[in-house]
Amino acid sequence: MNFIHRVAASCFAVLFVSADLGRRAEEAIVPKITKMLQEKKAEEKEKEKKMEKSEMLERAFYEMMI
Repeated sequence: MNFIHRVAASCFAVLFVSADLGRRAEEAIVPKITKMLQEKKAEEKEKEKKMEKSEMLERAFYEMMI
């Protein structure tokens, strides 16, 4: 019976540690992913603003030519 208790305790310890490591990994990864997504959105907005500015300059140039 003692052997079975030790095996059960070992299995429980492994499961507990695995769950704890998974939770810690999630806590570490989620903020990084959120930050990466925010940076990507900011880059896309900046790129869009640059495109709009270049289109405005192009229109102004064509109007000056006419």
